[in-house]
Amino acid sequence: MKTLLVVSFMFALATAAQAQASRTWVSGVDDDVNPCSRTAPCKTYAGAISKTAAGGEISVLDPGGYGALTITKSITVDGGTGAGWGSTLAALTTGFIINAAQSDIVHLRNLSINGNGNGTDGIRVINAGAGTIQVENCFIFRFTGDRIEMAYTLGSVGRLIVKNTVISQGLGSGILVGGTNTVAHAITVDGSQITKSGHGVRISNRASESISNSVLSINNASVSSAAVLADSAVAGV
Repeated sequence: MKTLLVVSFMFALATAAQAQASRTWVSGVDDDVNPCSRTAPCKTYAGAISKTAAGGEISVLDPGGYGALTITKSITVDGGTGAGWGSTLAALTTGFIINAAQSDIVHLRNLSINGNGNGTDGIRVINAGAGTIQVENCFIFRFTGDRIEMAYTLGSVGRLIVKNTVISQGLGSGILVGGTNTVAHAITVDGSQITKSGHGVRISNRASESISNSVLSINNASVSSAAVLADSAVAGV
């Protein structure tokens, strides 16, 4: 009986592992009960991520709203170009929460992340992990909080790369380095636009910031706002 139980348990683990694919697909007209394959896609990012192996990719088949997502492992979410364009409408919530490990790489590209004027944050990176976050060719807009926030609470280095991205329309900062982290993050912004925000890039904890080929135009903020603000004694820009 013990042998049978062990064999059954090992078979169940093997089946679960096999159920995760290196690439999964979503379509606005399908269902999350599907296996998220090319011919039987899921309906939301949240439905697809549990069926996607660590280091894998969620791809969008057609334009649609695919919901908010919490990420706890290395993964790529690609909204696609041409036939696809993945949208997240994050009313009264955060679009993407990233709570992964120090060694993980999370790549978000070709995405529209819309806070609807009352969403909290566009992308929020929390806790000790998420070693590298890459945001490429995205639109992040209309949030009451920050469009991208690094909100670490433990002493781990985070790396944020923002490339060819438009960040706009919100009360908080375009990019905020906050939290209570004890080591400096590395932040790179290239070929991007940050407009209509409280601050363009704000460092209120520890970070090294590099900005190139980008436009920071804070044209709807108060007189105290800044394109780049380092308001921590330990922040380095």
